[in-house]
Amino acid sequence: STILVLLLVAGAFTYHELFDPATRAPALPFSAVVTADPSTIVDQSCRTIVLPGPWGHVPVPPEPLTDMNVNSWENSQRGVDGGHTTVVVELQGRSGQVVTVDQPQVVISSRQAPIRGSAVELSGGCGGTLQHRVFAVNLDERYPTATLVAGAPYPFLQVRGKRSPQAAGVSFTISANDPEYFVIDVTATKVFCRWFLEFNWASMGKSGTLLIEDGTVPFATTATGNDPRHYLLFGEWR
Repeated sequence: STILVLLLVAGAFTYHELFDPATRAPALPFSAVVTADPSTIVDQSCRTIVLPGPWGHVPVPPEPLTDMNVNSWENSQRGVDGGHTTVVVELQGRSGQVVTVDQPQVVISSRQAPIRGSAVELSGGCGGTLQHRVFAVNLDERYPTATLVAGAPYPFLQVRGKRSPQAAGVSFTISANDPEYFVIDVTATKVFCRWFLEFNWASMGKSGTLLIEDGTVPFATTATGNDPRHYLLFGEWR
C-alpha cells in the first residue's frame, strides 16, 4: 500500500509539471530564425577566427566562402570568432495579432582571458565597411548592453515570403504580415566571452522571454591579442 501511495503521488506531480497549463510556458506567438555571421551582412573573406593551441596542419575552409562553409569549418577546428560576432535574428508573428518585442539584451554566461592560439584571417586584409544600423555590444564592458547605432539600414530581407525591414528602435511590433529583423554586432578587444541574447515579448495579455543561442550553446567571441596570424591567400595559409 505504501508503494501504491508513492506511485500515485509521483504520478500526480508528473501530471502537474507536464500537463497543467499553469506550469507550462506560453508557446511563442512568433517564429525566430537565427543566423551567425551571415554572408548577406558579413563579408566572409574579412572574418578573423582564433584557433586554440599551437599551429598545426590546419585545413583551409572549403570554397566558396559562404557563412555555412566557414561556420562549419570553424566548429570543426574548435575555433572562436576573433574580435567580432554578428548575429541576425528574423522575427515574424504566427497570426495577425500584434506582438511587442523589446530590444535585445545580452547576457554573459562566462568571461575569461582571451584564447591563446593562432588567429587566421580569411583574406590578406579588409578595408573599412559602411556604417549600418546595428545593435552594438561591447563585451569589454562589465555590463554590456545592446545599443542602437545610427546609420543606413541593411536592405529588406525575405522572411517566409514577406519583405522584412530592419528593426530600428527600442521596441518593435511584429505580426504575420509585419516581420522585422535585428542585426546585433558584438565586439571584444580584451576578453573572451560566452554569451547569449534575450528578447522580451508581450501579446494578448501573455509575455515571455526568447533565448537566442548559437544552436544549443552560447555564442563565443574572443579578443585576438598578439596571437600569430595566418592569412588565407589563393587557397593556402601564408
